[in-house]
Amino acid sequence: MIKKILLTPEGLKEKEDEKTELKTQRGEAVKELVTARNMGDLSENGAYKAARFRLSGIDRRLRYIENVLRRATITSKRTDGRVGIGTEVFVNDGVKDLTLTIVDSH
Repeated sequence: MIKKILLTPEGLKEKEDEKTELKTQRGEAVKELVTARNMGDLSENGAYKAARFRLSGIDRRLRYIENVLRRATITSKRTDGRVGIGTEVFVNDGVKDLTLTIVDSH
């Protein structure tokens, strides 16, 4: 059974925006890789290795985001007085007031 990931509507939008940005960055990284590859000997080409490293990092993050989006379930704020995903909690730490929003770990 695939574990669902609870997201607020705001959290979903953040993930979708990040996915869009990563796809843009991926296109740029592929261009950098092609340019570096055309510089010659790949065994001594630091620019090629750096471009490959950047591209693999972007691809890894894209896979993670796509997995989160596939498993996402949108949740709304609780109205029964209990704390859950999306609930804002007001806390005073003795010095200042804090407002925290409860979110999933993703």
